[in-house]
Amino acid sequence: MLSDMRCQWTPEQVWCYFLDVNKIKCYVGVCYRTPTVGIYGSGNHDLLRNVINELGSSKKHFMLMGDCNYRFTSWPPQVNGSDITREATEFWECLDENIFTQHIEKRTRRQ
Repeated sequence: MLSDMRCQWTPEQVWCYFLDVNKIKCYVGVCYRTPTVGIYGSGNHDLLRNVINELGSSKKHFMLMGDCNYRFTSWPPQVNGSDITREATEFWECLDENIFTQHIEKRTRRQ
């Protein structure tokens, strides 16, 4: 992670920045959350939400991209539906609370 960003470290993320025409840093991050416990343990869900919360309160200009591996049948998800997991609900609520925008609204591959 960049030295002037204090996001909690997660195993699979990379960041860079560029200066816009007004010399303001604009950060670009790519993050991957493994859908299973895997080699990084079971805390990836909480770590990703911590990163999102920290970015949301940072007052920095940024774009976060990645594959978070939550399964939704629609976007925005029906959080009271039976087809959404607890972790997916928490992820959606975290995005909503931080006023983040999800741009991918359809599945990107078959399941």
